[in-house]
Amino acid sequence: SIDPIVTGNDGNSANGVFYDADRGLLFYTNYGPGLIRSVAIDGDGNPGAIDMVASIPGAALDGLNLDACGNLYVVDQGNSSLWRVFLDDAGVAIGEPEQLVAKFPSNVANAVFGAGDGWDPLSLYVAGVPGGVYAVAVGVPGASF
Repeated sequence: SIDPIVTGNDGNSANGVFYDADRGLLFYTNYGPGLIRSVAIDGDGNPGAIDMVASIPGAALDGLNLDACGNLYVVDQGNSSLWRVFLDDAGVAIGEPEQLVAKFPSNVANAVFGAGDGWDPLSLYVAGVPGGVYAVAVGVPGASF
């Protein structure tokens, strides 16, 4: 079956998604408005309250990932940039988003942490169209899931 988690205005242009089991929160981006939101997921998998996490004006937010410290990384496909959002234990943003890369050489859309032989676990690998994969050292591994 297909069960809706977020609909209506809160789900408009939803794109990147990451579930943080430690916090019981599903983080997602709203592509057009440059928003990062979270929705609480209870122990039975039911969605609850939706909260605004961060806003990056002028951004078209796409890929989303989480590090082992519980901080979010989000790809701005519209501007080919990468941002980090520091979060507290409850998943609330601490301060403003930090721009890690102002402009990649080509368009980027998604990011994953390195895992396995030949990949640096302390780097985020960012890729997009028309092609290209870029390693960004962030000094912390990705969240386990």
